[in-house]
Amino acid sequence: MRSGLVLGVAALFLATIFSSVPSNAQNFEGLGFAAGYNASRADGVSADGSVVAGLSGPQVVGSDQASRWTAATGMVGLGFLPPATGTSWALAVSGDGSTVVGNSGSPDQVFRWTASSGMAGLGYLPTGGSSTANAVNADGSVVVGAGATTVNGVGAQLAYRWTSSTGMVALGALPGMYESIANGVSANGAVVVGSSDCTNATSCLSSPQAFRWTAAHGMVGLGFLPGQTSSTASAISANGNVVIGNSGGEAVSWIGGAISDLGTFSANAVNADGSVIVGTTGLEADIWTEANGLKSVQNLLVADGVNLTGWELIAATGVSADGSVIVGFGTDPQGLRESWLAQLPIAAVPEPSTWAMMLIGFAGIGFISYRRRSKRILFGSTSVAVLIIELAPICASANVITFEQESGLYIATDGYTFVDNGYRFVFGQGPNYQPPSGGNGGAALVGEPGVTSICSPPCSSNGTSAYYSDNGAFLTMSQISGSAFSLTAVDAAQVFTTLNSSLDLNIIGQVTGGGTVSTVLTTTPGGADQFTTYTLPSNFVDLLSVEFVTANPYAYPENEFAIDNIEVTSAVPEPSTWAMLLLGFAGIGFMAYRRKSKPALMAA
Repeated sequence: MRSGLVLGVAALFLATIFSSVPSNAQNFEGLGFAAGYNASRADGVSADGSVVAGLSGPQVVGSDQASRWTAATGMVGLGFLPPATGTSWALAVSGDGSTVVGNSGSPDQVFRWTASSGMAGLGYLPTGGSSTANAVNADGSVVVGAGATTVNGVGAQLAYRWTSSTGMVALGALPGMYESIANGVSANGAVVVGSSDCTNATSCLSSPQAFRWTAAHGMVGLGFLPGQTSSTASAISANGNVVIGNSGGEAVSWIGGAISDLGTFSANAVNADGSVIVGTTGLEADIWTEANGLKSVQNLLVADGVNLTGWELIAATGVSADGSVIVGFGTDPQGLRESWLAQLPIAAVPEPSTWAMMLIGFAGIGFISYRRRSKRILFGSTSVAVLIIELAPICASANVITFEQESGLYIATDGYTFVDNGYRFVFGQGPNYQPPSGGNGGAALVGEPGVTSICSPPCSSNGTSAYYSDNGAFLTMSQISGSAFSLTAVDAAQVFTTLNSSLDLNIIGQVTGGGTVSTVLTTTPGGADQFTTYTLPSNFVDLLSVEFVTANPYAYPENEFAIDNIEVTSAVPEPSTWAMLLLGFAGIGFMAYRRKSKPALMAA
């Protein structure tokens, strides 16, 4: 009887966990063609998966037309820029589905389409005569792409960022290069990614390098996989924290500046938090997740009973914010090139804290069963307090990063990454990075007081290992797990103790769901010797990454900073974890009630 009760409550726990997994079943449909055409291609999808952008055209080479699909309207042509003939192509749709961007005309000109204003041209860069659009932000207010212009009197192509207030503004190129193209933009429009190429203005012989652009740092190269000499960035997650693309023949992601090899495929699009990536291997549409690696979209659908007879899914080109809706193009049963939309169930697996909560719940139930046998009273305020104490470490985990394990580390490479206490740190060189006078080319040092022997004038010291940054450099931190965290305090100082000036240290946090928080710490003028502990504002919570950079990072040596003892707290559990906690209390309460009423729960 007692074991049956325990099993019944355990079953309740498990049923609740797995019932929380979304039940949207696999679904697939061809999206058809705009009127007058017999071919189509999808190139983007809105955040909720309800609006698809692309083109419709003839099966053979001819005049294509930008198109927009919804379940209510089907595939509808969006027209052309004046003189209303030629070719147009929609390449992206805003997260809210209201704005479609692409190219129209000959030569190409960027267009921006909304239901209220129709198709409007956005013009060109100065001295240029063509432009293309590759991405648009969540509300349609920021468009990015590339436009023709001149660099040092020679024709070139440069990445641009467009808003209604600024118009089309060139973003430049990486140092030593002449050309660039922007392929992706974050939901808030603040982060742009793409690639830069061409080491001289007359011939493009160099290999491209992926970049990440922000107004604060300009265009920063993201580097390559080991052994590779080229990389491109094709998209960025809505929250701005995960960049995807390719290096050599491998799909890659960059998180906090650190590059990861995802396997051999072409990475085309990424969902809102960077957990789902879609692309192409040869002539096969693929989906990648960290849990399952690379999978064929077609094989997943067929394995779950979707009839795809006659279909060949060639490429996946877009994915919804939650990763459940994928769009692309392929060959339909009639042998025609056609857009498609597939809906896959979201692989919602409870996070570790949720499983820990479940185990504690089972342990509690087992303990109750044991206590019942010994006829002792279990419940009361003391027992509940003990349970809460047991759960507290799960709900929030505090940590202090001291840099002790990196003592003696010398960093001289842009993008260098090291790990400390579950956090990834990435060193970056700003757009105008300058090595210290004396030309040692250094970037950062991690060391104990002995590090002062190579400092002139002497470095600040707090008696333990600390991180010392050169001018023009910044440091970014994020959890290896990708989970959110809070920043509560940090010790900071100006590197050199003899400078009679203060230092303004900017701390900028990227918040889950988009947006940033920031604060400026003003250190004590030199001579006051060393580090001061600063408490961060209360809004430094739910962070995906944090960046440390001086307000004026190019004044040597006045604005070189040192930090130590970074106090962080991992985020509270997700809603499913709290649900587990409540169910645990409910189950225990139910057992207490049944114990009082003494009914027969099971027949022999």
